[in-house]
Amino acid sequence: MHINTVAALALFAFTAAFFAVWLTNQAAPAEQQFIFLPPYHYEADDYWSYLTAFFFATVFSLLFFGAGAPIAMAIEGAKYASLYSVGVMPAFDLAFAVPTLIAALAAATLGQGVIADYRNKGSLFDYWRTSVLYFNTALLLFFILLAIRATVTSVVLP
Repeated sequence: MHINTVAALALFAFTAAFFAVWLTNQAAPAEQQFIFLPPYHYEADDYWSYLTAFFFATVFSLLFFGAGAPIAMAIEGAKYASLYSVGVMPAFDLAFAVPTLIAALAAATLGQGVIADYRNKGSLFDYWRTSVLYFNTALLLFFILLAIRATVTSVVLP
């Protein structure tokens, strides 16, 4: 699968899952709202949970040579929508989806490099540099968002 296709599918999966859960919860009474719990430990207002979610998306996106990115992003979209729509997650925390999407793109890029190297149509090293650039950008943005969140909420980082 081409990287642009995987990135587009991941973005579509995130958006579709987010709006499906959010619209479902908007239409449901409070006692029947859907709360999606991801397959990893996650608590709102816990910085370790944010880090776990970031690395879950990265590692899960590496599955099947990057083709796991849409599944990981669908899980993240459902998590963000369910926690936001029931009032557990503040609106600012939705910004953490951006570095998560970039990290999934990094993993998909690396997967594309493995496939290209296997088929003798390119070198893994060419894709590796791009993947590391994406991942470092995502990690930097993630920590900037953590620092901003700590400043905004007056919570000291651990």
